[in-house]
Amino acid sequence: MGSYFSSYNHEPNTPQQDRTNYKTLLGDQFQDNNGANHQKDVVLNARFTAIYFSAHWCPPCRQFTPQLVTAYQGIQSQQSNSDGTKPFEVIFSSRDRSQDAFSGYFSSMPWMAIPYSDENLRTDLMQRFSVRTIPTLIVLGRDGSIITRDARNQVASLGPKAYSVWEELESKKNASVNE
Repeated sequence: MGSYFSSYNHEPNTPQQDRTNYKTLLGDQFQDNNGANHQKDVVLNARFTAIYFSAHWCPPCRQFTPQLVTAYQGIQSQQSNSDGTKPFEVIFSSRDRSQDAFSGYFSSMPWMAIPYSDENLRTDLMQRFSVRTIPTLIVLGRDGSIITRDARNQVASLGPKAYSVWEELESKKNASVNE
């Protein structure tokens, strides 16, 4: 993995106050693609949580979403955590222009979403994570630190094997914090 891994920049640590509040930043609840609401504490217990900024009207998004679905399902089936938590979770933050477009697009996704009705939160997240283009996939560690902002390219290149890149990035980040 040496040369491939080294092509990804090591992300700077997120300030401590941001790590503490990252679960708060994501709102109180998420919805599944059937419209049911779920409390964030039930959803946000994975080793890695990715925020997926995307929209149906965006052709590159429509091209990447099936790749992310395949990687997500592969990671869920190949990885297991000894503490019983999921290895990876995705939270969809829609940039769709209507509830109908959001609902149609989100129906193809096996993960949770920030409710479409919470436009302020979705906009705040784009600003907080400096998202300029979509699709963007940002992976966070359990402590809220940014593991990578380049997860879209990692998933597109490696599929489910991107998980091992995130593990390595997390390990390097933890080692640099402990130095």
